Amino acid sequence: MAASISSPPRGGFLLPAMAASFCAGIVAATHLMRLRDRERLRKAASRTQKNLMRSSRFGIDVAKFIPFRFQKKQKVVVLGAGSFGTSMAFVSQTAGNETIIYMRDPKQCEAINRQGRNPKYLTDHSLRIEGADNQIRGICTLEDLEKELTPGVVIIHALPCQLTPPWFAEHKDIIPRDALICCTCKGLYLETNQLMSHAILDALDRVDQPLAFLSGPSFAEEIMRGFPTTLVVTSDSSFHAVRVQQLMSNFRTVRVFVSDDPIGVQLGGALKNPLAVGAGMISGLGFGTNTLS
Repeated sequence: MAASISSPPRGGFLLPAMAASFCAGIVAATHLMRLRDRERLRKAASRTQKNLMRSSRFGIDVAKFIPFRFQKKQKVVVLGAGSFGTSMAFVSQTAGNETIIYMRDPKQCEAINRQGRNPKYLTDHSLRIEGADNQIRGICTLEDLEKELTPGVVIIHALPCQLTPPWFAEHKDIIPRDALICCTCKGLYLETNQLMSHAILDALDRVDQPLAFLSGPSFAEEIMRGFPTTLVVTSDSSFHAVRVQQLMSNFRTVRVFVSDDPIGVQLGGALKNPLAVGAGMISGLGFGTNTLS
């Protein structure tokens, strides 16, 4: 009697095929989005390249005529006085900028102004900069924040990722249209499954708001302790990215590099967290390098 051959269950090949097709679609969509943004960056860079690079034809540094390059002080307003916001304010002040940090707690604000320390985060570190003409100044009311958000200001946004779009939607009327917003939060906006660049513009209801994104391995405690730290900044406009690079690099402990890939930097910042959690689980289970790889 011939042996019967069992047929594969219905749908046994359908689900893997659907999964593979879905993954391929995601990869293709991401690739097209990156191509679109890179082309947009290329066009923007072509307009500003003569101002950002040394001219070999005339033998002079044309970039020195950019008003932000050698300007001694720029006004930087840091939104959020948590650990990372505090460290970003410290880096900005160390680089010689006029730095204001906004928080909601009046007692925390008073301690920063009077004692030069954040009583909630990084309490062991002084925010006073020796030899600086001005020190980090704290504010805690929306009225004061609106006064400080003058045209051309640089905003370092250091609030949690999921609170970022709602905050901008609620306070968009006090954000100048020419203010450069540098976002430091890493992740996707889960309510709409958007990148921060898209979610912020939707929240502000603007398409031309200058945006930049600061990312990289940067624990606040190590920044405050003066450990050498490298970051990356990216933007649709190379001019905005270089501006953030100039005002946040103190060339002693913090160095910022420029990238022309906003989507890649944002996705990298968002995806590193689940990968780090998985690596920790593997290590906790006692597995080795093979499993981690």
